[in-house]
Amino acid sequence: MIPDGNTLRNELETGAIPIQVIFANADCDQLTRSRGASPAFDTAYTQALAAVNSFPSTTDRDRVQQIRDQAYVFAVVASNRHEITSYVWNDFEIIARISDIRHNEHLGNTLDDSAIAFADWIYNEYRQGRFPTPPLPSSICG
Repeated sequence: MIPDGNTLRNELETGAIPIQVIFANADCDQLTRSRGASPAFDTAYTQALAAVNSFPSTTDRDRVQQIRDQAYVFAVVASNRHEITSYVWNDFEIIARISDIRHNEHLGNTLDDSAIAFADWIYNEYRQGRFPTPPLPSSICG
């Protein structure tokens, strides 16, 4: 499960989410090709984004921006590749926004299960030192 926003920021700062390590020796072109060629990944991402966008005024925009920026900077430093860093930026927007919604006592149980499953999966991929690429787990794509 994705932690609260403060813990998430701390995980980025301390390297518990090792973005710099992930991209230090990665074939970024292959990673972006893999991700870009997967309609299932695109569908899951689009559905998760639609779910978080249904809560426009409930997320802490400043915290989401800080988390997104921090992840982006680490990815830029490690990869120096625009396309991959854009994916990181987008991933951490979903992760951070779902974190804020889930940890809001009035909203936490109202999120779409598939959006939660997708966000948890991409968060766990980063935590385990991997850039999220297809295939998606069967729990997400059926």
